[in-house]
Parts: sequence; structure tokens; C-alpha cells
Amino acid sequence: MNDKTQQSPDRASFAFAIKLIPGFQLLLDSALMLINGYVLYYGMVFYSYKTADFYNAAIVFNWLLTTMLFYFAGLYQFESLVKFSRTVDRILIAVATSMVFMIALAFAVKISQVFSRAWLAAFIAANCFGLLTLRGIVGWLLGRLGKRKAIARNVAIYGTGAQLEALLSHFNASSPAFVKLSGVFTDDAMRSPKSAGFPDSGNLEDMINLVRQGDVDDIVLALPWADKDRVTQVVGKLRELPTYVYLSADTVGFSVPMRQPPSYFQRLPFYEVVGKPLSGWDVVLKTVEDYILATLLIIMVSPLLLIVAILIKLDSPGPVFFKQKRLGFNNQPFDIYKFRSMTYQKVQPKKTEQAKRFDPRITRIGGILRRSSIDELPQLFNVLNGTMSLVGPRPHAIDHNEEYAQKIRGYFSRHRVKPGITGLAQIKGFRGITDTIDKMEGRVKYDIEYADTWSLMLDLKILVMTVLVTVSGKNAH
Repeated sequence: MNDKTQQSPDRASFAFAIKLIPGFQLLLDSALMLINGYVLYYGMVFYSYKTADFYNAAIVFNWLLTTMLFYFAGLYQFESLVKFSRTVDRILIAVATSMVFMIALAFAVKISQVFSRAWLAAFIAANCFGLLTLRGIVGWLLGRLGKRKAIARNVAIYGTGAQLEALLSHFNASSPAFVKLSGVFTDDAMRSPKSAGFPDSGNLEDMINLVRQGDVDDIVLALPWADKDRVTQVVGKLRELPTYVYLSADTVGFSVPMRQPPSYFQRLPFYEVVGKPLSGWDVVLKTVEDYILATLLIIMVSPLLLIVAILIKLDSPGPVFFKQKRLGFNNQPFDIYKFRSMTYQKVQPKKTEQAKRFDPRITRIGGILRRSSIDELPQLFNVLNGTMSLVGPRPHAIDHNEEYAQKIRGYFSRHRVKPGITGLAQIKGFRGITDTIDKMEGRVKYDIEYADTWSLMLDLKILVMTVLVTVSGKNAH
């Protein structure tokens, strides 16, 4: 590794927070409106079981409609939270509109006489004042944190020539508050970032190594669009990294798809060319899914785990569990756990040989375990220690990774998400041995598709389909 990247740069403390802040703002807005409604109701209106349901419905209706109007007005975008002064009119219009709709609906269904006029007036005033005050505080706080780079995105720049110089000039001119420069990288021997006042952090491979260390959230490319082969080659390499990649503006560029970048880049001329599979609340949702379901499954199958462990010890000499190094998220090595299903070898062979049908290495109990996929159950503990997920690309032996990475373009793109106990490829017919390049290409295709299209419903579908595929025993040996 180049000495320039031996030490990781000072990383922003809460880079992930930018993706989560709009969601937290939604929770704060919701809590404020609901508290306003109920506090004013119990403080100003005489409680009656005959009218309580009407007030409950009105408060919930107002909350749902207001948050919907905020969403469609762009008030849950990060830039709107930072630039509070530009959103005051939209906030007031949304609050007033939701109250008008609520009153109109009450008149339409002839229940307007139920509501206290004083309560309605106090409710709209409290919402206006409360939401403006809350968002003003949040905007001020974000501004302070941005100046200190406490929640900035960690950005690495790679480029060459005039494009790199122009981009660095933009950085100097705009100084985006929520961007922290992790390094400037170039392979251009004729020009150096030092000429623009930035440190030279190394070349493309140095930048990739830095990303592998987890010190970069976003990559910005400053390359001439006219050199389409170079742009495509670099983007192709970076597609295997679990990070966003943006292409800085140039003259023309049709070789890669483009979308507008997130608002935290402010007015910097970037276009997204590679997206991160899981970010923001998606990461939170999938993590919660993994820990809750894995814990429940371990509790449910714990008697089975004990029985299997005893049977393995009685069946053949050797340990109960099989442990092997695999590459996981972002190509980071980890130990995968399985029930041992083969005869024990003290010295592991240098080249990993996949199990075949009627493989003599498989023990009597091991054959049953493999056909039923019970041998995979210890990987639930991999899920709990954070190295695996319930659903994701199946992790391959390290030497298989090295072999297929040379044969299949974009192979390591499957490592942009955590490996899983089961995955989309497994329910699409690519379970078990992959003894041909076509089979491995099919598996990689579905692994990448999963990473690009993840959703909670897709995970649940894969888990249900896995049970059905496992019962059939197809391709398991």
C-alpha cells in the first residue's frame, strides 16, 4: 500500500446521520403534533366518552395529513432542514391546509358541533408555533454541527487534469458544510492536487484501499467525459465497493446512468453513477430484522441444535462445528460457522473443493444435515455477531473468490451487502454446487440483483421460499 494511505484520515464522527436525520425529524414532528392535540384536549375540553373518539380521530387525521403535506412539500429533505428560513412559508401553509381539511370534513359529516372552537384555535396555533420553533432549533443545531464537520459525509476525490483542478476549485469556493474531504487521489504524474492546495493522497488503488477500511462514504470522480473508456473502466472498478460514486460535471457523458446527487452536496456539480445498496433507514430496518428473527430462530431451534451436536459427536471423531474464513461485507474476512458434515481433517487443504453428490468425505449424519440445510443453522450466531445477515449473497471460500473474480466481471459487487444464510440466488435455482462458470455467473447475477433491489418484503419472500426449497431438497448434497 502507498505510504500516503497508511494512516486513515480524521473521519467525521456521525457520517451516517445525514441519511437518518429526515426520519428523526418526522418522529419529532409527529410527537409534537400528537402531544399538542392531547395536552390541549385534556386541558381545555371536558372529557366525555361520547366525544373522545371524535377528538382522537381529529388529532390523528391532522397528524397524518400534515406529515403527508410536509413530505410532498419537500420538508423532509435534508436541505430543507438545514435551510429553515426558506421553509417557513411551506410549513405554515401545510399546517393551515391540514386544519382546513379537518374542519371541512367535520362539517361534511355533520360533527363540527362536537369540537370546541377554542380547542381548534389553540391546536392550530400550537402546531404552527411548535413546528416552527422545533425546526428552527434543528436547523440551527445542524448548522453548528456542519461547521464542526461532526455529521459530514467523508468524501474521496479521484481525478485528473483540468477536471480535477476545476472540482477542487469548486470545493474551495463553496466549502460545503456537510462534506469532509478524506483525500484527493490521482494517477496523473503531470499534475498534483498540491497545486490546488490539497494534499496528494495517492492513486486509484490507494483510494480503493481506503474505502475498504471503511473511511469513505462517497467517491467523486473528476474525469474527462470524452474519455469514455477511462470513465467506464474506473466506474466498473468502483461498482464493487459499498459506497456511492458520483461523476463531476464535464461536457457530455452518456456512457453511465446519472441522477441528481443528495442535497448535502449543495451546489457542487455531481451526478450519481453508482448507488449504495443499503443506506440510511434501510440499514436500520435490516439490522432490526436480522437481530429479532435470528434471536427468535435460535430460541426455537435450540433443542434441535443440541440434538444435532450430540449426533455429530457420536457419528465421527472431530469437533461439532466447522469454521472457515470467508470474505464478507466490503471484502472483510470473517469466520463462518457450520455443523461439521464431513470427516475431520486437522490440516485443511490449500484449495477448497466443493462437496459433490455421493462425496466420500461426507459423514452419515452429515449427509442428512446437508440435504436438510440443518448444517447451516450455526450461522444464526454469525448473524448475531454482525458478520452475516439472514438474507444476502452466500459467502464463498476465499480461494473461490479469487478464482471467480478473474473470470466474472463485477464479481465483488456481491460484497456490497452482508453475506446471508440464504439469498435470492438460492431460491432461483442456484443452490448447492457451482461447478461451471455459467452456474456461478447465474448466482452472481441474482446476488447483484438482490443488492440493487433490496426491500423488507423481498427478504421475507426469500425466507419463505427458502423453507419450500429446503423441503424439496433440490441441489443439496
